[in-house]
Amino acid sequence: MTVSENMKFRPSNGIIGESFIGDWCGTCTRFLDCEIYPRAMLHQIDEPEYPNEWTYDADGEACCTAHVPVKKCGDARNG
Repeated sequence: MTVSENMKFRPSNGIIGESFIGDWCGTCTRFLDCEIYPRAMLHQIDEPEYPNEWTYDADGEACCTAHVPVKKCGDARNG
């Protein structure tokens, strides 16, 4: 299967899911108030409630388009 930027992403197994959650949700300032993760867990990918934010980037990598990175130590000095 070829992926495109318009396709929704759904982890194919628990390991991929844990990695995605750690990489995206775990590093996002919105995580505690975010409804995307629960919607992804509650709905099937073909249901309208499944998050459009979980998709693929131009390189075919899974991503979350709502991601707002948490600042790391030293980021304030860098703008």
